Amino acid sequence: MRPDLVDLADHCRRRDVPFGLITNGRMLSYKPLLSKLLARGLEYTYVSLHGTEQVHDSITRAPGSFAQTMEALKVLDGISGLEVTCNVVVVKQNVDHLKAIVSSMTDLRRTSLKFSNVEPRGRAIDGEGVAPQPETAAAGVSDAISFGIANGRPQDSFGVDGFPHCLDPRFPSLQSDFFTHRIVGIREVDEEQFYPIDYANMSKPDACRGCLIGDDCRGCWSATWERFGADFIKPVAGGVSNSFNYFPAAAPKTPPESRTLRVLSDGKEAVYATDTGDFSDAEVSRIRDGLGQVYLQIDEAEFVNDFAGQLRKLKRVGPGTFEAIEGDPFSQAEAEVKGILKKVTGNTLDVGCGETRYRGLFEEKLQAGEMTYAGVDPSPGEQVRELADAGRITLWDTGIESAPLERGSFDWILVLRSHNHLLDLWTAYSKLVGSLKWGGLLMVVDNVAFGVVRQAAFKERVDAIPAGAGIEHLRNDTAAEAHRFLRSFPLRLEARRDVTPATANQWLLLYRKVWPNGQQGKDTFRID
Repeated sequence: MRPDLVDLADHCRRRDVPFGLITNGRMLSYKPLLSKLLARGLEYTYVSLHGTEQVHDSITRAPGSFAQTMEALKVLDGISGLEVTCNVVVVKQNVDHLKAIVSSMTDLRRTSLKFSNVEPRGRAIDGEGVAPQPETAAAGVSDAISFGIANGRPQDSFGVDGFPHCLDPRFPSLQSDFFTHRIVGIREVDEEQFYPIDYANMSKPDACRGCLIGDDCRGCWSATWERFGADFIKPVAGGVSNSFNYFPAAAPKTPPESRTLRVLSDGKEAVYATDTGDFSDAEVSRIRDGLGQVYLQIDEAEFVNDFAGQLRKLKRVGPGTFEAIEGDPFSQAEAEVKGILKKVTGNTLDVGCGETRYRGLFEEKLQAGEMTYAGVDPSPGEQVRELADAGRITLWDTGIESAPLERGSFDWILVLRSHNHLLDLWTAYSKLVGSLKWGGLLMVVDNVAFGVVRQAAFKERVDAIPAGAGIEHLRNDTAAEAHRFLRSFPLRLEARRDVTPATANQWLLLYRKVWPNGQQGKDTFRID
């Protein structure tokens, strides 16, 4: 269809643009053409396969197409350094033949095998359509993956797309799409520029909001929900605590070492233990020793909401032994945040704005016209509402997942202590990055979980607090975990502060929106 294909490859090479093909692969069975493309830097191929020979040819309505595609795959699989993915769109005609497809690719060890849920649109919904029931398609894919693994194919050689992750515990780690293939932007024929991929044709029903396994889940095609409903999904709802308590250990039933700590004070040692069911032994140890986030409460309040005033950081001085130290790591972490916020100008979005904690920093800039401010919060504070009513700011009192953001409209986006509260991480950041201008900045700040050493007198009062009261977190991401998720987007890391035993429990990430290897933006950020 493109007789200028070789010319396009030449153009990519001259522009130092990676060159790849999404194709049915048939033309790649012609070795002279393939040789020309390889000589021009072909490094990525994404080849469609629809079944075994009879099924494939009946779907394509092109006799001999299966043989050509398989011939191309065999050649491509043997080329070192070439990334090869074979994509199978799961439809009614092939859903019972997925194991056979796995068998047909037994000798293709370098090629990834991906199963994609068909999007019900166009010819796919003519008459009775070709889209199988989503649970039927997912079950067929699960069986095919299990069959392949049982016959020696590595699990990580499989991929899935368009299937909710709750349908198989392996699906989250096997997600395969534009982002995982490092394709971050696309330009349609009627558009004047490239835009970040936003998967606007995919969505999640309300039942998915807050699912604890849904951070990397794209949901499903919007048309799938319309056609089949959402009864087939299995979301895991709930929340997670962001802290746990240590109380004086009651001998002789001292818990395992991993759940205890000793506090030195005035030459004396006191043993404390936690019986938390919210965190595993490994998680407790990681928070205590790896992250060093344990604190001594110095007042008598039931809830800790003023970290600097109520807590003293505990420093590890020996195996399982700590002592309180002077100083206020919380103010230091906050100063780093404020240092960056002082540089905020232009059209700014504050996600989870609450009571506009940093109103003082922005007030002068708003009056001078150096910035405009929009806030998003499902439960905004009264001060924010007053500012919005006065026409000084824009306010959307909803979750970011449903806020009406305009693409490419913000210079700065602030996600300050709301990352771990976002109901749908994937939908939220897809929308946020899409609404950020090229060269714009995204700042994400949040906290890791922590342990609090409290005296025995508090235990009865703490135990009386209803289970789940005050739990608003859906995750306790560290900077590393948040960055692992965000690096899928066209973002360049500008600044980062991790939580360590020497810091407070707050981390910081600052990104600039750029094309991969792009140079948009001249500012260099330093955390003072």
